[in-house]
Amino acid sequence: MGMDTMGIFPGYFAYVNPLYETGTLTEALLTMNQEKSDEYLVQLCAGLKFLHRHKIAHRDVKTDNVLITAKEKRVVIADFGLSEILPTIDTPVSTIKGTHMYISPEQFIQKEFNAFNAGFDQSFGPEPCRQVNLLQSPLRT
Repeated sequence: MGMDTMGIFPGYFAYVNPLYETGTLTEALLTMNQEKSDEYLVQLCAGLKFLHRHKIAHRDVKTDNVLITAKEKRVVIADFGLSEILPTIDTPVSTIKGTHMYISPEQFIQKEFNAFNAGFDQSFGPEPCRQVNLLQSPLRT
C-alpha cells in the first residue's frame, strides 16, 4: 500500500493513502466468484495479522473499509479512524466502537475482535445483524 502522507503523534497516528478507483470489497463481492472472494479473505486476514503484530486494533473491519488495487488486484485495509494503538494486542480496548451492524460480540467481553468481521460479509452478505437493540443483541448470541 502506498501512503501519500503520514504523521505519528502522541497516542495516535494519521495517514492519507492514494485513491483506489477500483472501489471497495463490498462492491466487488457483487460480481466475483467464490474463489476470488476466498483469495481476498486470505489477503485481508494477512493484513489484520500484520496490524495485530504491530499492536493496532482497527475496530471497524468491514468490506466497505477494504479497497482493491486496480493493477495487482490486492486488498488494502482503509479507514483507521476508530483504530487504537495498544500496549499489547491482548490489552482490552478503551471503549466499544465500530459500525453497529459489524460490532463483534467479543468487544463486549474484551476479547480479540477484528477477525470476527473479516469474513462476515463474504460469508453472509452485507449487514448481517439487524437488531432493534444493537448493544444487547450480540450478548444473546
